[in-house]
Amino acid sequence: MELLRWLKQNYIIYNCLQAGAVMGTGDFIAQKFVEKKEVLDTRRLATFAGLGTFFVGPIQSTWFRFLNSKVPFHWPPVQRGLVKMVVDQATMAPTMVATVMSLLELRLGSGTLSGVKEELQNKYPTIMGNGYKVWPAVQALNFTFTPVQYQVLVTQLVGVAWNAYFSTAKNRHGLNYDQRKQGT
Repeated sequence: MELLRWLKQNYIIYNCLQAGAVMGTGDFIAQKFVEKKEVLDTRRLATFAGLGTFFVGPIQSTWFRFLNSKVPFHWPPVQRGLVKMVVDQATMAPTMVATVMSLLELRLGSGTLSGVKEELQNKYPTIMGNGYKVWPAVQALNFTFTPVQYQVLVTQLVGVAWNAYFSTAKNRHGLNYDQRKQGT
């Protein structure tokens, strides 16, 4: 019971730490098991974990509470869940993916706005298309059946697999940061 009380009192802090751990874990899985790298790109891993902790976690926590407060409570749970899912997938999902891709490109890629533009043109449609194969169903169930204080947790549990995919898709050329900067 103490843990549940702490979770309610420290909702955003907990979700930030959890999002960082999940994004870092997803990148670790991508590097070690998908890309089969012998040497871990620690800068990339730290960047994914940092983005989760300081960007994705706070935004998701705030967004889920906002959605919960705006959809009428007197609606049936399935209707509430579906409306929240549609709003989330039509607004937050594309914005969040584009922003995270842009931040990663600025930090780990070219470091230029023209590089961000190229990255979004080349990879965003595929990543979003694959996201729409997974996230609408996950979020419909999440928003329907999960209390708001645990919705980020559910998203992040599925997010381990998603972040492994996302990291691989974002970095599919297989080069680490130093190799890209050297042009090898």
